[in-house]
Amino acid sequence: MKVFAIPGESAQVVTDERGATCPEGHVEMQSDRPGVYYVAGSDGQWISDEIAEHKSTRAEKVASIVVEVDGLKFDGDEISQGRMGRAIIAASGDGDSVNWILADNTVATVTAAQLKQALRLAGEEMARLWIPGQR
Repeated sequence: MKVFAIPGESAQVVTDERGATCPEGHVEMQSDRPGVYYVAGSDGQWISDEIAEHKSTRAEKVASIVVEVDGLKFDGDEISQGRMGRAIIAASGDGDSVNWILADNTVATVTAAQLKQALRLAGEEMARLWIPGQR
């Protein structure tokens, strides 16, 4: 079996032909691609594409954000952040309250100030997850 790929790309061409010639623009790889997030190197080695892996997993991580304010756990995904923002805008002041469904699906009466803090924390966590290499 021979494996060919274009340097910098992840697609590979696999052939059972022992005498197969390398297609134009491709290099012969030393092995089959070891995983989804690998690109071909010009030397025939597969290189981990950490950026592609990060992009594919960050949305899943953002979707599972939960933040805690005053002992209350809020969903912090992007949709929840939008809902918090709208509730904050609609409030007359920080002391206004609204019924809110928390991360554990219980209903609690929360203040606009609590929603502001939850929104800030969720935004900070999303930014941390969004930028590669941040911990």
